[in-house]
Amino acid sequence: MCPDRRVHLVGVAALTLSTLVLPACSSVHSGAPADALAPRGALLTVENQHVLDMRVYLIRGGTPVPLGSVGTMERRTFPLPTAMIGHAGTIRLMADPLGSRGTFISDFIPASPGDHVRWTLAPSLTLSRFTVRRAVGET
Repeated sequence: MCPDRRVHLVGVAALTLSTLVLPACSSVHSGAPADALAPRGALLTVENQHVLDMRVYLIRGGTPVPLGSVGTMERRTFPLPTAMIGHAGTIRLMADPLGSRGTFISDFIPASPGDHVRWTLAPSLTLSRFTVRRAVGET
């Protein structure tokens, strides 16, 4: 089996697993404060302004960890457990447009447990931006 095919199959398996495990906990319920969903980890809200739906990944140790999908003109919030973000002080995210070959990887984003990261995917992905709201009591 060629290496590209093997990587594709591993990615499909990981994405399939994420669709079985993450949907129950990956979106914010209306009326609930977003910060209440990840009291020990961090939160990531992705706003997709791009024309294509996106698969969103957290890059951990060089490996993309699937978080879920965000439709075009849609916003979703994903909890990031402390084990996923670690204590290094930065995270990196990847957006994979459905139906396109290219991916977009964010700059390093300063994030710690308790923070709320908002990642806005712009119509031109290179113009995407992020903000970080620090947890209360953090500096």
